[in-house]
Amino acid sequence: TWLNLFSSTPTSTAPTFVAAATALGNGVTSLGLSVPAGTAADDLLIAAITRDLDGTSTSVTAPGGWTLLDQGNCATAVCHLALFYQVVTTVPSSPQTFTWTGNQRAAGAMFTFRGVDITTPFDVTLATATGASTNPVAPSVTTVTPNTLILRIFGGGPSVSGAVSPPASHTERW
Repeated sequence: TWLNLFSSTPTSTAPTFVAAATALGNGVTSLGLSVPAGTAADDLLIAAITRDLDGTSTSVTAPGGWTLLDQGNCATAVCHLALFYQVVTTVPSSPQTFTWTGNQRAAGAMFTFRGVDITTPFDVTLATATGASTNPVAPSVTTVTPNTLILRIFGGGPSVSGAVSPPASHTERW
């Protein structure tokens, strides 16, 4: 999944990464993510939850104040990825707990970005792709606003183990 964050004016700098917090669970129906250190009013929070999939799985439900960006299953129906965002007015309490039905392995991360246009934080429509590959390729995206920060987020099922190496032009955050 590509997310394109942009700043409020075309002449300003691109949004900046502030911090991230992560969590893991095994055989769980929820995952609590801490709000990253340094989060302040007018920051943008992005939450990503990836989990195994089974026959009883349902969509991920976010706590109040979060807006769904996208969620869906991997092409081979072995994993599920859910993405949410929140513009910070008051820093939320930690942890923020995301829930679903069915005990699964899960991993999640919450990212804080600063300098994002808080009225319309996304430059272009969310681009998603599904597939089954050890070398996933995200769909191409063309930004329309200068100084756009592009996020690339993917989720993997049980067959994904160990480190995933991002392309040389990327900075890995989780």
